[in-house]
Amino acid sequence: MITNKHIAFAIVVVLSAAATACSSIRLTKEEKAQIETRRAEYVINSINSQQFTIEMDRVTPYRGISRSLSYGYLLAVKGDTIVSYLPYFGQAYSLPYGGGKGLNFESTITSRRLMRNNKKMLTTLHLFTTNDEDTYQYIVEIFDNGRSHVEVRSRLREAISFDGYMNLPDDLNR
Repeated sequence: MITNKHIAFAIVVVLSAAATACSSIRLTKEEKAQIETRRAEYVINSINSQQFTIEMDRVTPYRGISRSLSYGYLLAVKGDTIVSYLPYFGQAYSLPYGGGKGLNFESTITSRRLMRNNKKMLTTLHLFTTNDEDTYQYIVEIFDNGRSHVEVRSRLREAISFDGYMNLPDDLNR
């Protein structure tokens, strides 16, 4: 037979378990600062080692409205190689028959320039590449927290920009 004491005891047990779970999820200011510092170190080391992937969640054509992107669009730098899997919306001045590859290709980086702005906690990377269709300049801005902005300029297409985030280890995604 269930009495009011049993119900009250069950409520106390559930509330204390919930309070314990919530208190373990919350981080102190020091823990948050440590994670932010580790995240910034990871981002900077990834850029310096030329090994990173940025997943895009937003696209803004030169002329047009910003749109959300579904999962799967990315820009990856792997040493001297750039992997671009990005959609293109905008005006193209000259295209191969059938529309061409757009911004979906893997190519060698022909030139790069790196600039660091410690005041804004931002690293800007200019990457130049070519493929059989066009010449591209990727201007990649990566903040220390992993948020990123990428502008793609091309000889035969209007510029387009993307927003996203650098892939980080799970322990730095809090």
